[in-house]
Amino acid sequence: MRSEFALQAPSGENARLIPKPDMLKREPANAFSRALRGWLGGSIVMGFLLLSIWSVKSWQSESRDMQANLAIQAGMAARSSQAVFDKLGASMELLGKILKEKKVLSAPEDARSLLLEFQATHLGTEAVALISPSGKMLVNTAIPPGSLMPDFRSNKEYLQSFLFDLNNTYSYSIGRNQYGMGLDKWHFPVRHVVLDGAGNPLFVIQAAIPVDKGPLLWSDLPLHAESRVGLMRYDGRIQLLWPVVNPDRNFSEPQSGELASILRTNPGIVAGAYKGKSSIDGLVRIGAYARLPEATMVAFASLPEQVVMARWWQHNSVLIVSFVAYLSIIGAISLMLGSREKRHTQELVAQSRQDTLTGLPNRLAITELTQLEIARARRSGSRGLVYYLDLDRFKDINDSLGHLAGDALLLQVAGRLRTILRCEDKLARLGGDEFLVLVAEKRLEEASVVAERILAVFETPFEVLGNQVKVSTSIGICVLPDDGTDVDTLLQHADAAMYEAKHHGRNRYAFYQASLGEKIQQRLKLREDFRRALTKQELVLHYQPLVDLL
Repeated sequence: MRSEFALQAPSGENARLIPKPDMLKREPANAFSRALRGWLGGSIVMGFLLLSIWSVKSWQSESRDMQANLAIQAGMAARSSQAVFDKLGASMELLGKILKEKKVLSAPEDARSLLLEFQATHLGTEAVALISPSGKMLVNTAIPPGSLMPDFRSNKEYLQSFLFDLNNTYSYSIGRNQYGMGLDKWHFPVRHVVLDGAGNPLFVIQAAIPVDKGPLLWSDLPLHAESRVGLMRYDGRIQLLWPVVNPDRNFSEPQSGELASILRTNPGIVAGAYKGKSSIDGLVRIGAYARLPEATMVAFASLPEQVVMARWWQHNSVLIVSFVAYLSIIGAISLMLGSREKRHTQELVAQSRQDTLTGLPNRLAITELTQLEIARARRSGSRGLVYYLDLDRFKDINDSLGHLAGDALLLQVAGRLRTILRCEDKLARLGGDEFLVLVAEKRLEEASVVAERILAVFETPFEVLGNQVKVSTSIGICVLPDDGTDVDTLLQHADAAMYEAKHHGRNRYAFYQASLGEKIQQRLKLREDFRRALTKQELVLHYQPLVDLL
């Protein structure tokens, strides 16, 4: 069974056990650090989840509160508008009685002074006119006396609207917005029909209300600067708008926004809330509406959603920023712990692949490099060389001069070997006094040249703790991938070649041959036989005296 530890120190007294890298990979991270990082990560995820849920709920609550406020404003706008129209209708009814008594139809211009007086006392009106049941205009305060009165009866839309209001049983009626018709601005007519004794229409009083008179109706409402208040008919046409935006577009055609869609779909609806893109300004608005009690239109009040968002942020920003800052601190701590643990793991992995004495790659590192070189050589059809070095009689030096001297010698050997190798060549310390050199893309004819250069390194004595030390090395050489297609086989064959060099006198090199493999097998078999014999007590000691008879 392969041991879980590798001996990395150069000599016995200084030897220490270092975990192998594969064991480092299997070893769990520090339990406390991992648990802490897990708790911090879970806290961050849970915190953002709770923050998201709370933000959505607080936004919904803010939207509901805002819509409730807008509903109050819409209801107030509806009642205020209805009150203004009712007051205007009542005044027109009183004016009608006066004009009827004066029999102004015989002399319509006599009614001008009363019409002007009515206009002056009702600030929202821009002009007041007297119209016959046929639709012919008799007098209009917007047209100077003596001027020819315009005749709009050829306008089918005007005539149709007028005749419809003529038969209205209510005290007054409110017409659609129009441009022109005696007044060069957008306005809508409010009409009151005066009947004769038989109940037939006698004449019509018409007051023109410009569309910019919204402040007169809603000046008392507590409105936000970005609020929009108005009146909309159930056909989607705007009756009144404040503030006025692009009147030529907004008053000439029915709207296509969310509120207009609701009213057209539900013509009997009384009140409600809405949210959607406004066709007036293109903004997403939150709003509410309420029907006027005595008119086929609703009053509405709305705010851009961004205003509601700004209000929500104003109410919750301190808490959100504080919570995000808290989560950010936790996240920073978690990242710092993760970074430190990753860096520590990388350092351990690096140390596990580096010889602690010489700084050279160790057995694990050179194994990985050799695997890569084998794969490269097989792809390209080239060859590489493996040199297995073992210092001759290093134990004698270690025992006589001490382990510190042995360590110093190994450092000098590593330094000298570095100087004779190319940048692309790999030098590693396998452990103890064994080194390995991996030479890539080298011709077989040059294998001996490299080996001679390595042997030459040891010709000069080493200065070790004030002592001149002469040491040599034995080298085993094998060729990859010819002598092995995996690292274990290559190292085994190079080791066999190295022992063959020692067997022939040391301080030399030997190439691996197939016959060496047979010798290795014989030695292994002999070793196994001796181990089995010792275990089974099959060895017997025989005493045979030798006697000199002379």
